[in-house]
Amino acid sequence: MKLLRVFQLILSLGMFVGMGAISRGLGEELTVAGLSRPILVQVPGNYDPGEVWPVMYFWPGPNGVATTRTVTPACEKRDWIIVGMTFTERELLQVTRERMAAEVAALRRVRPLVEEAYSVDPGRVFVGGYFTGGWVAAEALSDDATLAGALLIGSGFLDHQALPVQQAVRGKPVYVGVGSVYTNHLMGLRAVKRFRGAGAQVTWDAWDFLGKAVPKDFEDYPGMRQWLRLYSGKERGEGFREVAQAWGRERLLEIGSIPHSGERYVAMKRFVEQPFLAVFGAGAVAAVEEQMAAFAKSDPEAAREAELWRQYEVLLQLELRDRSRSSLERCLADYEEIMANGEGSVTARLAEAEHARLSKVLGR
Repeated sequence: MKLLRVFQLILSLGMFVGMGAISRGLGEELTVAGLSRPILVQVPGNYDPGEVWPVMYFWPGPNGVATTRTVTPACEKRDWIIVGMTFTERELLQVTRERMAAEVAALRRVRPLVEEAYSVDPGRVFVGGYFTGGWVAAEALSDDATLAGALLIGSGFLDHQALPVQQAVRGKPVYVGVGSVYTNHLMGLRAVKRFRGAGAQVTWDAWDFLGKAVPKDFEDYPGMRQWLRLYSGKERGEGFREVAQAWGRERLLEIGSIPHSGERYVAMKRFVEQPFLAVFGAGAVAAVEEQMAAFAKSDPEAAREAELWRQYEVLLQLELRDRSRSSLERCLADYEEIMANGEGSVTARLAEAEHARLSKVLGR
């Protein structure tokens, strides 16, 4: 049986005419008509053609060079076929209706090539992207009901992009991860709002105090790794539930040991946003949120942080609703107020990053 599977793998790899053999966990380039550069196909280290595998088509940032390196550290080169996409033109991607349509059409040409050569799970075809690539992934998910979900990194939605189509995205998992001090933080929140409004199951992962860099430490920032494990379809049942629960117990113990009450409160807020919480069920999330509310009532520092956090979230939502200069000027002043009233708090430090971002927008 093992020899048969090896032979099947050799045959499947041979379908890419003119390509070298692909080593497990490595990638190989493939030239596709209509794309400005070769794409990159990477099979997981545990690939077996006798099984079906989830695939993610992942667009890069502004340089347009196909890459899988943004995703593979999070999935540890296991369980996922990653296809590093490129753009139809070498020039900087401009988000216009015509250009987005061209990139989505290119995906439709690439998919049959990959699906003919590899054992792809037709129910787990995902899209993803980093920075400008995330704009394309968001558009692709909204356009194609056969896609299973999207992974958006350092990106989200632009003001003038089309709204997600409810029939295409309802119930589908969407991950949005952005550094909280990155200029695209608000763009990520816009994606969260739009996809949730269309009925998607959205994971919002704000990487506190990270900028443009993608997390490399998945102990401090576990969200992307958890999301990929959760939706790969390769881990199911009680065993996976035990893994998620073990992480939850350990993380709650870590949070409980944080000496500063305000930091502990924010850590609990971030805890309930993590993908593994979906395994515990709504009751577990509600229990943690109830504990947070009780903590905020009983501890003055936690109460202070909770109020600052409420003000901080209100300002972010106000920025999303009203982009007029007068409204943004008011937001800027209110961020300053949080910074002054919450000096030394986690929320005040986050507000300071938003203040710096908004100051640039306003030309301060």
